[in-house]
Amino acid sequence: MSKDNRLASILLQPVASSSGNCTEFHDSKLHTLQEELNFLPLEGVASNVCPPMLRGHKNYVFVLYCLNQVDLVTNLQDSTKRYYPLQIFKDCQLSSLVQKGFSHYFQLSRQKEGEDRNDSDTTLVNVVNSGVSRHKSQLLKMCIIPRICSFDKSNSKTYKLIQEYVNRFETVLTKFGPEKDFTKVYANWSKLIESFNELILHDLLVKWQQWSELTQPNATVHQNIPNVLRELVIKLTQRYFTFQPSYNCSIDEFTTILLNKNALSLLDVFRKPRKYKLNFGLWLDCQNGILIFTNGIVQMADEITSERVKSFVRPAHLLVLEDHSNDEAVKKLMFFTFSAILQCFTDEILNC
Repeated sequence: MSKDNRLASILLQPVASSSGNCTEFHDSKLHTLQEELNFLPLEGVASNVCPPMLRGHKNYVFVLYCLNQVDLVTNLQDSTKRYYPLQIFKDCQLSSLVQKGFSHYFQLSRQKEGEDRNDSDTTLVNVVNSGVSRHKSQLLKMCIIPRICSFDKSNSKTYKLIQEYVNRFETVLTKFGPEKDFTKVYANWSKLIESFNELILHDLLVKWQQWSELTQPNATVHQNIPNVLRELVIKLTQRYFTFQPSYNCSIDEFTTILLNKNALSLLDVFRKPRKYKLNFGLWLDCQNGILIFTNGIVQMADEITSERVKSFVRPAHLLVLEDHSNDEAVKKLMFFTFSAILQCFTDEILNC
């Protein structure tokens, strides 16, 4: 993949560089975002998450909700004009003051009555259906491409490449799905995901450096992007994301991989003021064509006890690929992958 910084070249406008003005600006934008997201029924979703101690993990609840209840799309018309796409960078800079939230990083909108949607219900575990108005959730849709990757889409080569990846993932299913050759589906998807992860992390890094230079004009913020990119790709694989096939990894072994990633996060939970750590795993049953979405979660309780830190692996979603459209499968696959990348970037960028 080309490391040409022009892939992510954007025009950013300077904002106040002082910490006070920066914090005030952030609070104002965050308040606006919160008002726009009030229609998300996440409290109802969280009330059904088990064990109860995970109900406060907003990113985990958001991932569950989007995989199971939201219409995922690749584009929302005019949505970029209404939102603050650089929220993710402000949150990274003010990491000690804010709780990063995926709901601020993706574009959501109400779906009009009578608008076409996918009515299939592919919930793996019934954590989001009860206690939530099904009709209400049907009126929401979300762009799988994060705001930070799509706000300059008319000029962005990266945005165009993301759309190409959508087509490539679907082409793999179109070619090998009817033959039920899911071993080849895994082999091709795995290679695509590897290059896709690098593309998105590179895009984020270039924009982050531009943003840092504008908001910290008196600081030395230049980063060696190729070196930082390699470091982030390694951390993404080691700590935040895995994609495993059944022919090489049993479901028990897959669970162990996620638990091991949880173990790598334990020091971070103790060292930093973070209550939760999250990682992402995909497991493809190559014999039956079943794709399982799973999260590894580390949770630290407020009470200081011998069991203060707990490690969990929880299923988030399941797709029998031949029972659902290629479009649906790919959008959920890419949303899950994007979420892992954002989790890695927001957790690690200040350490690079």
